Amino acid sequence: MHIPDTINPGTSEFIIKNEFGDLQSTNVNISESKNRFLPETTGFEITNIPREIRLEDTLSISGNGPPLTTIILSINNEQNILETVRVIDINANGKWSFEEIITTDEILGAKTYFLKNGVNHILREIEFKSDKLLSFSTAATRYNAGDTVIFTGSGIPNKDLTLFVKDPNGKIIHFDIIKIGSTGEAQFEFTTNNAFKTGTYVLVTKHENESDAHLFGIGQYPTTQIVVLTDKTNYIGTGSSAAFVNIVGPPSTSLLLTIIDPSDNSKLSDTITTNSAGEYRYELDLTGYATGVYKAVVSKANIQDSVKFAVGVQTGSGDISITPPKQYHLPGEQLVISGQTEQNNSILTVSLIDPSGKTVSQIEIFSDSSGSFSTNLLGIPSNAEIGDWKITITSRLDTAENNITVSLTTEASLSLNIEKSVYQNGEVVSINGTSPTTVSYVIITIKNSSQDTIEELETPITGNGNFALPWIVPTDLPFGMYTILVSDGTNTDSTQIDIQ
Repeated sequence: MHIPDTINPGTSEFIIKNEFGDLQSTNVNISESKNRFLPETTGFEITNIPREIRLEDTLSISGNGPPLTTIILSINNEQNILETVRVIDINANGKWSFEEIITTDEILGAKTYFLKNGVNHILREIEFKSDKLLSFSTAATRYNAGDTVIFTGSGIPNKDLTLFVKDPNGKIIHFDIIKIGSTGEAQFEFTTNNAFKTGTYVLVTKHENESDAHLFGIGQYPTTQIVVLTDKTNYIGTGSSAAFVNIVGPPSTSLLLTIIDPSDNSKLSDTITTNSAGEYRYELDLTGYATGVYKAVVSKANIQDSVKFAVGVQTGSGDISITPPKQYHLPGEQLVISGQTEQNNSILTVSLIDPSGKTVSQIEIFSDSSGSFSTNLLGIPSNAEIGDWKITITSRLDTAENNITVSLTTEASLSLNIEKSVYQNGEVVSINGTSPTTVSYVIITIKNSSQDTIEELETPITGNGNFALPWIVPTDLPFGMYTILVSDGTNTDSTQIDIQ
């Protein structure tokens, strides 16, 4: 008797019937015995394999081959270095499959899968990609001043992407808004010039509730840095809500994460280890967090970065006052917006409106326990229309606005320049800039987050319209955000620094 090869191994019912229709049955155990007939198909092939896989997904590969034989799977990285060898069995029906969870420790990039069955072999390539929805990178990590840096990546299709570039001192030097295409892919160019300093630059990208950072160097390879971002600015803070802290740092490195509460006390301390790409996504449980502004600090040895976020703050700020920003801005330039609210711990919506009345960009920020607010996460798009723009800040029924002018030149306007954005007590802040030569001096005012004046200084204007003044951060000055404001009696400009 021939047992069909379509019968699977296991227990089957065997029935015998005579010519009178009488039945007798018994159970028969069918196993993978050597005398079973094997399928005639002996071709070795892959029927399913992905072209790309993301971290934390399950990689599945399957196919056909000579029954009851084995496959040797060798996996090589982009440098053609052997990483892993696996043995895959082909079953009696000539089917085989391979499954493996791709952990966050895997190195991103293309990997070669070499499958060998006897004298037959198959070669395939799989691209390992980040598990993040938003990811941008450059073709190289080092560029020279004057080069054009091309960024390529992916995000959420048909959504606006906000991006900015920070120089080695942490100052935003380029701001733009681009549209992600229907495929989810995007590309943009950033042109440098000979005035660019040698050092490490950071590209930060944001859209929806996703954020990402990428390091590249001008005149050198990027040095070790840490970048900390959050998925949102404000969190409800009730129930079991969570905040996601996105960390970019040295690959496969242990880092210390500390959460500072509104009273400047440590709320949480934890050690995390980045993956091979230098990334880590930390889920922070906000259960039990009181209303207020918190800070996430990530550090290792003498390098660190931090980001502020709010928990449980509400709309309804009362009166809103805006610290006047400088009047004239160039396309692609960062905006520094700050001010005060009547009620503390309030949610604010900041909008940037072009001359036609279209809202170009909109973000949500917060005021702290003193009612102070500030942000540098808005800017003028590089293709901005020339003319009068408007900044509006709203919180429920409360509104404030300020007008600025976007022009192709700011030569005749007052401008302020600070080397970096983060300082320590006792450090020297080099304050410099330009002013119209029609005035002989400018007034520089340093204010705290409550807009109280800490110090007021006066410095003369040189014959070519420049001014420069050093300011030593007092050793007893409390930590926090401070505004440096310059005025020539007619025009003003301001920027903010963080004393840590």
